Amino acid sequence: MHDEDSYPRGGIQVLSYSWFGVRTASEGVGLPVCVAPDGPARSLGRSRRGAMASLDDMSGVEDAPRSRRAGPLVVGALVAAVGLAGAATLTRRRPGMSQFMTRVATSEAADAAAASRGGIAKRSGAILGDEGYRVVVPEMRGLEPSFTVHNKYILRDGPIGEDYPWLEGVIVEPRRATYFEPLDYLSDATYKWSVWEEGRAQPSGEAYEGSGMVHEFLNAGTFVVEMASTSADKRTRGLVHVKYVRRELRGLFEEDRGRFFEAYRTLWLVTTEEGRRRYGTDDYKGIDYFIRLHLVDAGAFACDGFHDGAGFMNSHVAINFELERSVQVVDPAVALPYWDYTIEAAKVNATGNLSSWRESSIFGPDFLGTLRPENDLNIVDDGGYWDHLPMLRDDKRNYSSYTNAYGLMRSAWNTLNTPFLTRTFKSYGYVTNHFPTCADVHDVMQLDVWYNGTQNCTEGCGSAGLTDMFSLQVMYDPHGTVHNMIGGMWAIDAREYMSDGFWMAPGGRIDTYTLFQELNPKGSWMSELISCPDYCSADTAQADCMCACTDETAAIKRSEAPGAAYEHLEKQGALDWLKHRAWSSRARDLLVVRADRSRGPYLADGSRRVHFADGRSLAEADEIFMALSTQICDAGFLGTMMDSGAPLDPVFYLTHSSVERYWQWKRLSPYPYDEIWRDGSSYSQCVNPAHNYNDTRLWKNLVDHNEHFYTNGELNDIFNPSYDRLPYVYAEFEWQHCDALGSPVREFWKSKL
Repeated sequence: MHDEDSYPRGGIQVLSYSWFGVRTASEGVGLPVCVAPDGPARSLGRSRRGAMASLDDMSGVEDAPRSRRAGPLVVGALVAAVGLAGAATLTRRRPGMSQFMTRVATSEAADAAAASRGGIAKRSGAILGDEGYRVVVPEMRGLEPSFTVHNKYILRDGPIGEDYPWLEGVIVEPRRATYFEPLDYLSDATYKWSVWEEGRAQPSGEAYEGSGMVHEFLNAGTFVVEMASTSADKRTRGLVHVKYVRRELRGLFEEDRGRFFEAYRTLWLVTTEEGRRRYGTDDYKGIDYFIRLHLVDAGAFACDGFHDGAGFMNSHVAINFELERSVQVVDPAVALPYWDYTIEAAKVNATGNLSSWRESSIFGPDFLGTLRPENDLNIVDDGGYWDHLPMLRDDKRNYSSYTNAYGLMRSAWNTLNTPFLTRTFKSYGYVTNHFPTCADVHDVMQLDVWYNGTQNCTEGCGSAGLTDMFSLQVMYDPHGTVHNMIGGMWAIDAREYMSDGFWMAPGGRIDTYTLFQELNPKGSWMSELISCPDYCSADTAQADCMCACTDETAAIKRSEAPGAAYEHLEKQGALDWLKHRAWSSRARDLLVVRADRSRGPYLADGSRRVHFADGRSLAEADEIFMALSTQICDAGFLGTMMDSGAPLDPVFYLTHSSVERYWQWKRLSPYPYDEIWRDGSSYSQCVNPAHNYNDTRLWKNLVDHNEHFYTNGELNDIFNPSYDRLPYVYAEFEWQHCDALGSPVREFWKSKL
């Protein structure tokens, strides 16, 4: 009788194959081993664990390549034959973490690990055959490599994650059939295979005979695979990094994409409380958790811990980390994909038609859902995964103290009472027209510094100092524009007082993202230029539950005193907000702020602290400030992606996964990059600051069990892709469609040289 401890460590399901017959584990054993026949026509017969199909019966199984190469080595879909029966007997472990230890490497630890392996850090080589790629596994002791590895994605795409500097072997994926084969198969040789977790002793007396082996690793980690050829008296070892692999959504095989969406959608259908009962782990978090987390930290008065500061990337990468882990509680075989929205931008460039962005197949009912709902309430209604997705309501504020007036988990400044996911392709009456382009990403990737402390600079820094920081600029044109394109805004039509010659139309043309940045009701609310109701009963008409100008702002609109509007906007801090929003849009040179607000609205010489950069007269400036005082009173309604309840929209997470991919490549690329992080990046004035390097954030236990809430600095280190800390990787860092447009993202530095 075998016991579980006699099998390889590290949460591995082992499936070996040979042509010697059938070998099965005893009943009740957690890690079954099965063996394939010597040809596709022969049935495997029946084992103690149930029916075993012949290879001819495997045609409908996804991971079922019929034959990997000519000759006696034939591999079938043995996962289908055995299933995950063995995995079911194991204690459920945290997805994405090693079953036996948490590997949080430091650079010193990584160097020590390499030294212990004889200093070998070989990269894999790929062999391209008639059926696809196989990756040669480097021999970790410096000997000649002798076996290859592949799964269905490697077969199609080649090696995974070759840009990661810690990679010393090959990357494969958990919960996916992984095929190991001799590099030079000898028909008269006997092969034995062993697998164990790196850092642990090799299991004694446990090897799997076969001319090849299929493994299904149950969790992320680093493992050693050994192939012993008894006939040739040869024993070679290779290092295997098991990682969840993030791919572009459209790059998933159809079955995998469907499987992801089924698990992903569960988070919207099963609450955190119910899910933890159902799955038996606190790692499960429903969408209610993520909406509340984002709403509380981004929707508080005068404080936004998620945006408008250098902590933006950490916060959104962390929320995605937890979400991916939660999805893996539902289905431990899936990883969070990303949506590369620059593909849609390339389509617009090719067609010359903005509608090609909104009509992309990515917005089909079986993908991310329509951007053009066919109803007056802008509810997603396409019959797909996200049709009539309900917005959470907590009108008694038992779960979240932050809701809108109707108790819906939206920003206070978005009083919309529609209890579903909403989207529209219009903003302020205009068709939304500013989407992230390859050029936007390329330009931000060229920024050489993370945060150098000049965001709130006034005197002597110039406009250049405000726009050269990657940590801030990555959240605007390459990212914020997506929110605008997906969410939109309605119930307000600004066309009656705007035109292509409008004062905040860069280049003389209305840009909807710039327009939103300037008139964003969030800024008006935080500056107390408008007030929004705290509570409206369920039967209160929508028209009676709207944000409106404060009495003081309304009085300014009636004033004829020169400078009255300027002084009021100055008093409320609105002009600093306006400047902040201007430099995060295409109107970045609109205003000049000449000194800190503590100096008052006028300088010693009587001139205004804030004035227009284009030299407008005081009378012209007063006319604009008066118009602005009128325009900001119309708050309208925001689509889901446009307020602090944005995590309800499934696009939210796939968008930020794409932004993280930019960040990872920025840090991995060979071009010099200064990661200095000075204090003072946050525009918001929070009681508990959130954007400085040493500020404590909302997350703990991402890669450890220390019950310690991480600082920004610690999160920044955890998410550094140069070290082997994360349970996931991105499959590749290629943007070939951007290269074709003359805005290279992978080699972004070339245009700077």
